[in-house]
Amino acid sequence: MTFSRSSICLLACIFLLGLRAAADTSEDYKSLEAALIGQMRGCWDDVADLPDPERLKISVRFVLEANGALKGVPVTVSPRPIPEDDKAMLVAESRAISAINVCAPFELPATEIED
Repeated sequence: MTFSRSSICLLACIFLLGLRAAADTSEDYKSLEAALIGQMRGCWDDVADLPDPERLKISVRFVLEANGALKGVPVTVSPRPIPEDDKAMLVAESRAISAINVCAPFELPATEIED
C-alpha cells in the first residue's frame, strides 16, 4: 500500500463517538482506517456516562509521521467553538484528545508513505 502524508492526515480525522474514520472506499484506506480505529478503542474513555451522549460528536484532526508518532498536537475541528458552559461537550473533547495522545504512537499497517 502507498499513502501520502495528506491521506494519513485525512484518515487520522476520527469521529470518536462512533469510532468511524473519514476515509476513501479503497481497500488500502479501509486497512488503515481499521488499524487506527482498533487502536483507538483501547484508549477511548466512552461518553456514555455524560448527559445526552448521542449528541457528543467530536471530530479531531491529527497528523501522523510514517512511524505512527503524532506530528504536532491534535486539534478539534468540530464542533468549533465549544461553548464554555457546555461541560459535557468539553469533557468529550478532552477525552477524544486524551485518547489520541495515549494511543500514540500508532501501529500502522505495512505501507509506503510518500511525502
